[in-house]
Amino acid sequence: MRNYVTTYDPFFDLFFRATERNNHNYIMDTDVLDRKDKYEIRVNVGSANKENIKLSLENGYLTINVSTADDYEDKVDYIFKERNGAEYERSYYVGEYINMKDVSAKLENNTLFIYIKKVNEEEINKAKYIQIQ
Repeated sequence: MRNYVTTYDPFFDLFFRATERNNHNYIMDTDVLDRKDKYEIRVNVGSANKENIKLSLENGYLTINVSTADDYEDKVDYIFKERNGAEYERSYYVGEYINMKDVSAKLENNTLFIYIKKVNEEEINKAKYIQIQ
């Protein structure tokens, strides 16, 4: 006869894995829209606040770093706890001609909106060549 008594309960494992999958896979999902004079990038940053989001632009790559902290106090005896701090990072190639002044951002309803001014192709072509006087 098989022993069905065990200390392992798969209910908790399956339940919490499903919750984890639902809560974390959407972090950093991105949509890119082509506007008339700029590009709009929409990035899902979950429940992070703007103090925990860092944007950088280096060598043509726009990098978003989102960190979430475990801000719950341990005054309760937990049976199971998965609220931990995490850090997410994603980079997008935006071109070597984009400068910091061409990028702006705002956070609204768990979505980071990044606006990148379109660069005029004539200006790019002029920048490739040295003007002879």
